[in-house]
Amino acid sequence: MYGTTAAGGSTACSGGCGTVFRIATTGTLTTLHSFDLTDGADPGGLVGASDGNLYGVTYSGGAKNSLCNSGACGTVFKMTTAGTLTTLHKFEYTDGANPGAALIQASDGNFYGTTGGGGSCTIWAGGCGTVFKITPTGTLTMLHDFDKTDGALPTGLVQHTNGTIYGPTVRGGANAYHACGGYCGTLFSLSVGLGPVR
Repeated sequence: MYGTTAAGGSTACSGGCGTVFRIATTGTLTTLHSFDLTDGADPGGLVGASDGNLYGVTYSGGAKNSLCNSGACGTVFKMTTAGTLTTLHKFEYTDGANPGAALIQASDGNFYGTTGGGGSCTIWAGGCGTVFKITPTGTLTMLHDFDKTDGALPTGLVQHTNGTIYGPTVRGGANAYHACGGYCGTLFSLSVGLGPVR
């Protein structure tokens, strides 16, 4: 089994930058990678891909940008099960910032994910977030840039059997309520021409 810790490991971050680990069913734990801020920090969940590698995101670390939470915008990475890590993309705020939810591998073999901030929205400090696609080799395409009216701070994605991608946002939308910190969020669908899931 493979997983991540949001802290611990390298002391480059206060409290540690986080790790990727492997644990056997017998309980033997092996730390495969310790993030050092330059390659990311605060990793989220992993997805086991069809190529046998693990793919994930880090909430912070990577490229420095004062607009991003923690002063850095986060990364997307690939890791072999032996522990060799490759940083595929460092977010720069304009293309998104601070991804937290795990990626999904869709029916086209590419990965889809969200950033909780960044993009062009200036309604809230930190931005409204984005939806992106990234290939296994690291080519990133921003698919949607939230503007508050259609949502803000998107979280995890799922792909329906018909190929369409769905997800929620924590904030934004049309209905304003004080208890929601302004706006109560949305549910969205995103069609990018993907074939049905088999």
